[in-house]
Amino acid sequence: MARDTGKYVYFTVGILRDSETLQKLLQDARESSMPNEIAKVLGLRIADFYRQTNTIRAMQPNSVEAPLEMMNEDIAAQNANAALDEWG
Repeated sequence: MARDTGKYVYFTVGILRDSETLQKLLQDARESSMPNEIAKVLGLRIADFYRQTNTIRAMQPNSVEAPLEMMNEDIAAQNANAALDEWG
């Protein structure tokens, strides 16, 4: 299937072969009946993560809203740190 670069942004992701992350991803793909569509599972889980993050933020009472740009930078930094922790 051809890539629709007008609609989607594509990334190359490296996950260590012997990592727990890869094992959990493969298990998730099997349980989701998509064992041969790992990229779709990754896309779904990333979307789930950001939906969950937005829901948690919305549920926090009396929270002072930081500018969206700062929140995105904070999330990006946390994700980068988590990736470095996982992948060294």
